[in-house]
Amino acid sequence: MTGNVFRDKHYWAASMAAPLFVAVLIQVSQPIGLIFTRSIIIPIILLVIIYPVLEEVVFRGLIQGLLLQHSIGIKQWRGISVANILSSLAFVLSHLIYHSLLWSLIIIIPSLIFGFFRERYQNITLGIILHCWYNACYYFVYLPQ
Repeated sequence: MTGNVFRDKHYWAASMAAPLFVAVLIQVSQPIGLIFTRSIIIPIILLVIIYPVLEEVVFRGLIQGLLLQHSIGIKQWRGISVANILSSLAFVLSHLIYHSLLWSLIIIIPSLIFGFFRERYQNITLGIILHCWYNACYYFVYLPQ
């Protein structure tokens, strides 16, 4: 990753879009049944750090990375690689385990954003940072009172 990332207007747009995306997500779909305990530390660590890191390693690092090694994966559709589209569809499918169909379909938008930065900078670091930020925005909307 280069030092130019903080000058990358795409990165800043994606960062600023997180709260807006969460607001839209909340309006169109019921929130997941987050389990809150007396300690908010464990849910924060899981939802804002552990899950995003693991998901980025699997979906953007492994799946998208493997797809990009094949000619079909590097083909573009409307400026988005087939590898990004397929790994994002897998990401959506994996969220059907705990979320509604509508909720899962909507998260294809940030998934494509994370995949965009995986390809733009040839690593998953920005995807992880953005994924953590998106999850943090979502979590803190539902922070228990």
